[in-house]
Amino acid sequence: MRLITNSAVLLLIGTDSGFGNHAPGMSYHHELTALQEAGAAPAYILRAATLNPAIFMGTQDSEGTVTEGKRADLVVLDANPLKDTRNARRIHAVIRDGRVIEP
Repeated sequence: MRLITNSAVLLLIGTDSGFGNHAPGMSYHHELTALQEAGAAPAYILRAATLNPAIFMGTQDSEGTVTEGKRADLVVLDANPLKDTRNARRIHAVIRDGRVIEP
């Protein structure tokens, strides 16, 4: 299998429904890991989980990147997901609508 990783293809991450023995939310993390194991770079995968969905939905002016003036719902991690997407599971806190939500 050859993974396509060029800008001509808008890859979207979005699996967040439970299936089989995967709990809702964890299937998203499984998708990140599967793409990395298939050879995609973590930066490409993270863009597919953040900016690309906003581009697809036409909301990139208000979400998809951490930029002044955009919506600022964030996941604060204890490790760098650019080194390994499995680090996205190491959640320290979530900031939603300006409120810190601890795990």
